[in-house]
Amino acid sequence: PEEEVSAQTVSAKKRAKWLGIVKDRNQEPPPVEDGKRFLALTKGLWAKVDEASYAEASKHLWYAYVKGNLRYAVTSVGRKQVFLHRFVVNAPVGTSVDHLDGDGLNCSMSNIRVASQRQNTRNRRKTTCSKSPYKGAHPVRGRWRAIIAYEDRKLHVGYFDSAREAALAYDDAARQLHGAFACVNFPLPGERGCL
Repeated sequence: PEEEVSAQTVSAKKRAKWLGIVKDRNQEPPPVEDGKRFLALTKGLWAKVDEASYAEASKHLWYAYVKGNLRYAVTSVGRKQVFLHRFVVNAPVGTSVDHLDGDGLNCSMSNIRVASQRQNTRNRRKTTCSKSPYKGAHPVRGRWRAIIAYEDRKLHVGYFDSAREAALAYDDAARQLHGAFACVNFPLPGERGCL
């Protein structure tokens, strides 16, 4: 066990070089929040973790993984790529980790939860290539159709005269079918918005 820990722990020289990369970009960490700490990443980004997770997480060098609008903190342990959100919750193999606020760099325990892959896909944001301004609302022959994906099927919610009406119907269906994992167009307090 001691050999494993020392192999995973970053040398002081390597850490100084890594932090120098961030300093060279004149990046200051975000304002300190109560009980939260920030880990420096590449690309001038920072990942948020709880104070309790910081000591173990700071033993590794984290880099920014950016793909489209997705942003995550990643490190290498041995030859394996490890995401910070999985590292923090020690997620079992075969499970996903969901960010409640949709920010992949907010890895505080109050913002992440272990979920099944199906649950995690329920709260995706609206795709940018959609012809509709809302998630779950699609134009069909001069009207708007509300549909929702559930259990590997697309369910028809109804036809409506406006995109907003279809989006509101989608939201109601999402709350019923997806529960806490619903991502809605018009969020109520405590819900995740998908726009």
